[in-house]
Amino acid sequence: MQPAPISISHRGVNRAISLIQRDPAASLDLDEIADTACLSKFHFCRLFRRHMGETPVSFLWRTRLEHSALVFDYGASKSITETALEYGFSSPEAFSRAFSRTIGLSPRSFLFNTDPTTPKVAPEVQEHTQAQGGLRLEKISPAFDTRVRIEYLPACQVAFRRRKGPYNYYGNRHSGIGDGFREVIGHAHRQGLVTADSIAIGVSHNSPRLTRPEHCLYDMCVSTDKHVTHARNLDVQTLAGGRFAILSVNCPTYLIAEYWNWLTFDWLPQSGETPGVGSSFERYDVAELRSNPTSGHVELCLRLRA
Repeated sequence: MQPAPISISHRGVNRAISLIQRDPAASLDLDEIADTACLSKFHFCRLFRRHMGETPVSFLWRTRLEHSALVFDYGASKSITETALEYGFSSPEAFSRAFSRTIGLSPRSFLFNTDPTTPKVAPEVQEHTQAQGGLRLEKISPAFDTRVRIEYLPACQVAFRRRKGPYNYYGNRHSGIGDGFREVIGHAHRQGLVTADSIAIGVSHNSPRLTRPEHCLYDMCVSTDKHVTHARNLDVQTLAGGRFAILSVNCPTYLIAEYWNWLTFDWLPQSGETPGVGSSFERYDVAELRSNPTSGHVELCLRLRA
């Protein structure tokens, strides 16, 4: 039975997670991460492990390894040695050992695996995927190419709540997330943070193809043009702007993963574009999401290199 999602409510821990997720390849040490949380190193380590189930150093290196796997998965033209050094490993050998422990395959096997019967996921993640009915990888019409537009999106401030646990992409994805969005929007609205221009944003920090379900992080956000540093019952962060490939669809939310798969693994390799640093996200209409969280219009925003 899959674990129930839990909320990560400690602001210092969330600031540390956001710092790491912003650029997993950035040079960071434990002192810098603890300073971001405004805590002593030892107190921070205890709090982080209590909320996340792993140490901040373990989280940092696991995040780096999973992002390096995504670099390979997206078809980026980087060698194993270049990727190892970029993500902070002292040698390709050290990177290969850590990659194999975390991902379940060696970097070379992962990078050159073209056999569709051999999954590019760790065994535990594959078991979860199979238990949920498997990933839907049906062919999406080539006409979708014409529905992808590339735009620059400015940075935006959001009030958010972070959850850790299964995304439930393989069933009704919003079985729990829809309720979470309504709570976030409700808290923000009562504090005057929701305006006519506000949008709901869902940030998936992990790929469920690579990350064990209990480690998946999802931010339920609502944008605000109010300049605030904190909010009651919510955290505040700024989502970085940049170039994005945007796919607009109307669909039940359980199909969102299928469109993400098409955008990242079909459209992206053929587009000549390169994925950018930082998380991609989904954008929803606030009123529509509150009234019907299981189906409707969504924009998938895939971050691209500038």
